[in-house]
Amino acid sequence: MTQQPIQRPHKAPTSAGGKVVVCCKLPSGLRLRVFQMIDQNEATPLGMKSIKIAQQIGQDVLVKGSGRHDGLSDMRYGNAPVPNTATFGYGLTHGVDEDFWNLWLEQNNQSDLVKNRLIFALPDVDNVTAFAREHEKQRSGLEPIDPQGDQRVRQIANGRKVEPLKRDEPK
Repeated sequence: MTQQPIQRPHKAPTSAGGKVVVCCKLPSGLRLRVFQMIDQNEATPLGMKSIKIAQQIGQDVLVKGSGRHDGLSDMRYGNAPVPNTATFGYGLTHGVDEDFWNLWLEQNNQSDLVKNRLIFALPDVDNVTAFAREHEKQRSGLEPIDPQGDQRVRQIANGRKVEPLKRDEPK
């Protein structure tokens, strides 16, 4: 099989460049990967056919979400050993390679995660905190349900209004 690049070949992002802090509003975080499209020959009943396939470049980067508060850093993915803290509803991942982030952002710029600012990156923590404070009210749709006044709670069942259960108060 002969593999030839179709688009400009991307080099695997190196860790020698600048670092950014990636902020993610999803509770479980996100695994970021970058790809390049390559030509590959595939055997078909009518002979060989050239197809395009995506080939991963470099390693994955695990971005911590807002639901992870254990104070641990995941060194398996090359992230800096800085405790994870949730800032204004965003989980922070320190030490992500800036070249990797820019390539991921280029490949995913039409994603709703990017458009709705559920994931973003800035070079320093002060800017991150200010930006996260501005977008604190941004909802991902994956927040825990609040039975009192949450629009996602079903209010009518079998034609009757559903009242939340009331716990007996201690006497």
